[in-house]
Amino acid sequence: MTTKPIPRERIAGGYSRGQRLVETASVFAFFAVECLMAWRLTGVAAAPWLLPVGLGAVVLSALFADLISATVHWGCDTWGSVDTPLLGRVFIRQFREHHVDADEINRHDFVETNGTNAGLALLPLAVTYSLPLDLAHPTVLAWGLQLGGMGTAFFVTFTSQAHKWAHAPSVPPAVALLQRVRLVLSRDHHSVHHVAPHLHNYAITGGWIDHALERVDAFRRLERLITRVTGVEPRAHGP
Repeated sequence: MTTKPIPRERIAGGYSRGQRLVETASVFAFFAVECLMAWRLTGVAAAPWLLPVGLGAVVLSALFADLISATVHWGCDTWGSVDTPLLGRVFIRQFREHHVDADEINRHDFVETNGTNAGLALLPLAVTYSLPLDLAHPTVLAWGLQLGGMGTAFFVTFTSQAHKWAHAPSVPPAVALLQRVRLVLSRDHHSVHHVAPHLHNYAITGGWIDHALERVDAFRRLERLITRVTGVEPRAHGP
């Protein structure tokens, strides 16, 4: 089933002053907490395995964040509407607006681009901070969870910025290099998603997880399962 056309005026103008204030606070809070947690880790006792374990945890956190971005993107594209309580105006609106006007994202400033994700990223930071960590005698698991949790929070926050760069008419040279080597979501990879009815390449952090998801037809399988259980058809939403 194809998505019903959504009038532009139904999704524009949904960015309220209250949401702006919350997102501004979220951005400041995210960077403050992430920096404080990083500073805390500088006091960890040296060990030869810290660097390789830390790098492995960061790579896994990037892939996990990419999977989160794909799942959230698919969910907001597929179910509900801009009138869905709580989720509609804050999350779903952005994705529906993006399909109507893909260049709208380029008119968002830093806060509007990243504020919602920064707020969401505070959750993995809070969970990570609550995990046991003995700085004088760190274990592989404790160290990996700290770097993995902080990495997940960073990449979740970074997701919308990467998405914006994939639509930008021009990007800084360093970003263009990262896109060419596929360390950041590239325009050509993401453009596949913008072919109607927008059923492929949902991941918007780096797009690294898309191939695996497409290979097993993950989201179409999930849709069939959800429809079988609930009777609700995917993409049957109105505006």
